[in-house]
Amino acid sequence: MAKATTEPTTKENWRIQDVNTWPGAFGIYKYSKQAVKLNIGSLIILTLISIIASYSTYIFELIPGATGTMIGNLVSTVASIFVGIALVTVLLDSIRGKKSDAIEALKNSTKYFVKYFLASVLVVVIILASLLALIVPFFFIAPRMANVFYFLIDKDMAVTDAVQASWDSTQSNVGKVYGILGVYILIALLAITIVGIPFAIWFGIMYYAASAVYYEYTKKNTVTASKTIKAKK
Repeated sequence: MAKATTEPTTKENWRIQDVNTWPGAFGIYKYSKQAVKLNIGSLIILTLISIIASYSTYIFELIPGATGTMIGNLVSTVASIFVGIALVTVLLDSIRGKKSDAIEALKNSTKYFVKYFLASVLVVVIILASLLALIVPFFFIAPRMANVFYFLIDKDMAVTDAVQASWDSTQSNVGKVYGILGVYILIALLAITIVGIPFAIWFGIMYYAASAVYYEYTKKNTVTASKTIKAKK
C-alpha cells in the first residue's frame, strides 16, 4: 500500500474505527467527507485516469475491423482494474487518516492485478447466479459482496477467502448497504435541476468514501469476520 503519514489532528472525532454504533447512512457522511478531503487530489487523479481510459475505446475503434474494438476494450479493462485497486488503496488510507499518493498506489496495484480480476469474475458470477435463480435472493446476496475488494487488498487475502470474509462481515448489515445506496440516489436526484447540480457534485464527491467507511465499521464490529482472515499482517 502507499506510503502514509500519521493521522491528522482534529477537534472532532471523525474516525469510524472509534464508533461502536452505526451512525446511519446519512451519519457516515462526516466520516466520508473527512476521508475524501484528506486525499482528494489522489482521488481526482484516479477518477480522471478512469474516465480517460474508458473513452480510449473510441480512439481504438478508428482502427478498421474488429481489431480496434478488441484492443480498446482490453486497454479499458486493464486500466479499470489498476485504477480500481488504486482507489481501494487510497480510500483505505483515507479512512484511516493517512496521506496516499495516486501514482504510488497505481505502482503497487500490479501485485493485486490477477487476484482483483479473478475476484471480479467470481463476484459477477455469484450475483448473476442469484439473479437468475430468483429475484429475492439477489437483493440479499448482492450486498454481501460489498467488502470483497477491501478484504482482498487490505488483508492481501485469497479470492475465495475475501468472498467469505465479505459474506461474514456483512451478516446483519445488508440494510446498511441499501441505506448507502439510498443516499446516492438522493444525491443523484439533486442533479435533476440546474441549481441542484453543484450540490449533487459536492455531496457525491464527499460521500465517495462511504463504502470504505462501511468496510471499516463492519470489519471492526463483526467477530465472525476475523475468523476468516488468513492474510499477511
